[in-house]
Amino acid sequence: MIKSRAILLIFVALYVSANAVHYFITGSNHVDPAGTKILVGLQFLIGIAAAVYIWLKHLRKKEGNT
Repeated sequence: MIKSRAILLIFVALYVSANAVHYFITGSNHVDPAGTKILVGLQFLIGIAAAVYIWLKHLRKKEGNT
């Protein structure tokens, strides 16, 4: 339960930060298709990297306990 909450918090933080970066770069809240695609792609890659990192950390911890 705690791990799923942590992963959910990571994705929420990535979403909020991507929106903040978009707002900072463009200076507006309107959706710019090209910029949004870049940010969503970046957000997706960072999310995958975070998930893989958490999974590998979990595997290392599992190996250490056995």
